[in-house]
Amino acid sequence: MRLLIAIPALITAICLGNLTAAAQDAVTPEQRAREHLLMVEQAYAERQGAQANSSRSRIKSNEQELEHSLDWLVQNNQAEQALRFVDAMSFFWVEFGESQKSRQWFSQVLAMPSAARPTTLRARVLYDAGVLAFRQNDEAASRTLNEESLKIGRQLNDQPTIATALIGLSRISLRNHDYASVRRNAEEALRIRQALGETRGEMSPIHILAAASRMEGDSTSASKYYELTLGIYGESNDQSGVAGELMNLAFVHLHEHDPEWAARLFKESVSIYRELQSQEGLAWNISGFAAVAAERHDAARAARLYGALDSAMSNLGMVLDPDDALDLERYSKMAREQLGETQFETIRAQGRRMSVEEALGLGLARE
Repeated sequence: MRLLIAIPALITAICLGNLTAAAQDAVTPEQRAREHLLMVEQAYAERQGAQANSSRSRIKSNEQELEHSLDWLVQNNQAEQALRFVDAMSFFWVEFGESQKSRQWFSQVLAMPSAARPTTLRARVLYDAGVLAFRQNDEAASRTLNEESLKIGRQLNDQPTIATALIGLSRISLRNHDYASVRRNAEEALRIRQALGETRGEMSPIHILAAASRMEGDSTSASKYYELTLGIYGESNDQSGVAGELMNLAFVHLHEHDPEWAARLFKESVSIYRELQSQEGLAWNISGFAAVAAERHDAARAARLYGALDSAMSNLGMVLDPDDALDLERYSKMAREQLGETQFETIRAQGRRMSVEEALGLGLARE
């Protein structure tokens, strides 16, 4: 009981670095691992609120110690706590541009014999690992992870888990341009969330339906879906969701040959992602400004920005989502035709030397 009472004070002391050397020695590895788990989960819960930036900074400054604690949990066969730890910590690894590290930890934790029991927690971690594999273009691994997550959900008759896994599988179908499968899985997930009365949970399937409409060239439906999700993200103060949907809606306006409005939306998205310190979100927006430049017939600027995007995504260890990748093909082809293949590739190579901030500065220069 004393340990439980001491938890809040100990978390605060660890976070602020106020433990004396003697006090640190008195804390056992098990206690430290539990406190670090609570620290990570608290930071994850705060990732979208007013404390988001301070939470990210706290996790980054303690990253090495946190990973030591996760390793202790794995080595000591503490499966449930290890699953919880990696489930929350993966968000920060991705934000820090450490996606490969996140995948390695996912694999290590999921392979623990004591973590093999089919539980809702394991299913959630499988899904998260599947999303990361998808974003690294490892489709086979993503499918395997999402299918196991779905199997657990159906075995437990856990409707939220089923809905979530269906979204994971719909993403894979989206990359393969199998829009019938995308809609089948996303619409089933949406029906489940609606039956549960989970308005917030409806956002992922609606977003997937928006992406499918965007890729098929149905701007009317895509706009309708994106505006719906944008409004709900705003009402729930999910700034990351708002920034993402602003960017997606901007591409729809580009499809309608409205680069001025699209540029304003990309600019607003960048502003939010900067506030959130999201390197991933900032990198995505480079593709938006490149597309705006191509639509404006500023092919040299577009080529340079596409080069910067190449480097940014390589540094993150990720690839673009299917809808963004299709637009990259569309607008880079436009810029190529304007410049000619040789000149386009020459300027693109120069752009690969740019940092994310330099690229965003170039993209924002006309706005």
